[in-house]
Amino acid sequence: MPSADRAITAMIEVLEKGRPTSEVTRILWSHAEKRIAFCERKIRKFKERYESFESLQNKILAQKHTLEEERDLFNWEANQIELRRLKKLLGSKPKN
Repeated sequence: MPSADRAITAMIEVLEKGRPTSEVTRILWSHAEKRIAFCERKIRKFKERYESFESLQNKILAQKHTLEEERDLFNWEANQIELRRLKKLLGSKPKN
């Protein structure tokens, strides 16, 4: 797992343990918001390229496809999972 992925996973684990109370945790919340925007942009690009996750998934399962398409499917799914986790976390964010 690349170091950036480990850092994101560690950040999510810290945030899942409770509400932000320190400056460090507030910085993590800010970073989580930036990651949400990043994931949303990536997902939009995948949709523009392939129309829907399901259509790409069906192609991978039933038709000849490229390694790039297969990699895109895995990355698309990873971005969707990260986006859901982060939105769930930020949904419980207290007002400052």
